[in-house]
Amino acid sequence: MAEVPVIFVKNLTKKFGNVLANYEINFSVNRGEIFCVAGPDGAGKTTLIRQIAGSIKPTEGTIHIFDVDIQHNFDEVKRKIGYVSQNFSHYTDLTVRENLEFFAEIHQIQNFSEKYEKLIKFAKLENFQNVLVGNLSGGMKQKLALICAMIYDPEVLLLDEPTTGVDPISRREFWFLLSSLVKSGKTILLSTPYLDEAERVNRVALLNQGKILVCDSPKNLIEKFNSDFDVFEIVGKGLSESIDLFKKKCEIQLFGDRINVVMPKSERNLNELNEFIKGVGLPEVEIERISPGFYKHLIAEELVSVSKKGYFRYSGISPEIRVWYNPEMETRRFLLPGIVALLLLIIAIPLTAMAVVREKESGTIEQILVSPLKPYQIIAGKLIPFLIIGFIDFVFVLLVMRFWFGIQIRGSVLLLFATAFLFEFSNLGIGLFISTSSKSQQQAVIVSVFGVIVPMIYLSGFVFPIENMPKIIQPITYLIPLRYFLVILRGIVLKGIGFAELWTQILILLGFGVITFVISSTRFRKVLQ
Repeated sequence: MAEVPVIFVKNLTKKFGNVLANYEINFSVNRGEIFCVAGPDGAGKTTLIRQIAGSIKPTEGTIHIFDVDIQHNFDEVKRKIGYVSQNFSHYTDLTVRENLEFFAEIHQIQNFSEKYEKLIKFAKLENFQNVLVGNLSGGMKQKLALICAMIYDPEVLLLDEPTTGVDPISRREFWFLLSSLVKSGKTILLSTPYLDEAERVNRVALLNQGKILVCDSPKNLIEKFNSDFDVFEIVGKGLSESIDLFKKKCEIQLFGDRINVVMPKSERNLNELNEFIKGVGLPEVEIERISPGFYKHLIAEELVSVSKKGYFRYSGISPEIRVWYNPEMETRRFLLPGIVALLLLIIAIPLTAMAVVREKESGTIEQILVSPLKPYQIIAGKLIPFLIIGFIDFVFVLLVMRFWFGIQIRGSVLLLFATAFLFEFSNLGIGLFISTSSKSQQQAVIVSVFGVIVPMIYLSGFVFPIENMPKIIQPITYLIPLRYFLVILRGIVLKGIGFAELWTQILILLGFGVITFVISSTRFRKVLQ
């Protein structure tokens, strides 16, 4: 009986709107094999790897890993998969050791010290353990990404262009690590734009425009598609500015950070290419002749020819009530309780708004997605630190208000903290929704400050009494959580009233918290999917 493939992809199709990223992809990966998906930029390699990693769902087709359909039972195989995304997606403000500690913790690794020593030695990063990751070279970052994925000893490694932008020496060292992993029984599926790397694997699938053109061993492909072409890989500065000049001379293709030149076979090709490069003023380049075996099929299909196809591809307190509970007309008694509320607002929303979008921008969200963490655990991990920070500042301002400004809390401190929690819970939900809906940290900050916080302050009754606002605006104030918390805060601090008088505002605040949190959590789950 034949062994079941470790990875089995059948009729896989992925659409983004009208864009067809992958189309009817079929292949399998056997145990102990290095399987490569090779193709130019924009071919659909990253989309394919992300579907197999479970970070995005296919439009059609199935993916089985260890004979488990990951679209329905991904949790069964999640711990067996290690994933390294295309862009470096680890925490650059942490050290090498701290990054490994973080991923070991979210994967609930028990014997961390033992595994840490083996992995750090395996990647030859012993002298960089306490260095901030942001200060590492590109090659070292990729080694770190690899051992972070190996911290829980997965059986399968999914690597999305792991050597793109890495210097040749680091590329060689990285491939030596991969070879060692395969010898230890690991199965590796990787993508690359470098065809010379594709020759180092067991089998390779050539991908272009979302379709697999051919799949076989490198040796068979070279023999099958032996051509009359010479292919040269050019690496150096200023290449992007010289694309048009190259196109006039010969057929070219952009692969990663380099140009591959295709010329009819001739002994004079290398000399002519050197003279041409000097003529266009590109002295700092390296030229290497590479195997033409994969190019004939691509060019014959007329799918990747750049020269032919062009693929560069917020109850306010009325004045009467204020005088009654603030007979000296002291501004501090009116403003300070409101400032306490504003502090909770200003801390929770912007910080939370940047939380998820920052992970999306840096790519670390994908590494968390393939961990055993459940969505509710990820949400809790994002929100609880900001909740704690908000309450620390809340207590600090209350102490300043009491001992520096002499304003006593006349009501129940316990009720004050309970309602503050409800208010902060609502703010966190708003911030999480902004974060999951924003495309960048800058956008999240602008929306949270100018789209939420400023309107809340003006419409809550903190700056202007609601009764003095235009009639058309007053109904909007019922949608501002800060309005209700200001009534509760001033009632407890200045009046000493309790739950019997404030239950309506408390119930509304609770409703706001539940609604915003449910909506934002649902949105967060969709983003994760």
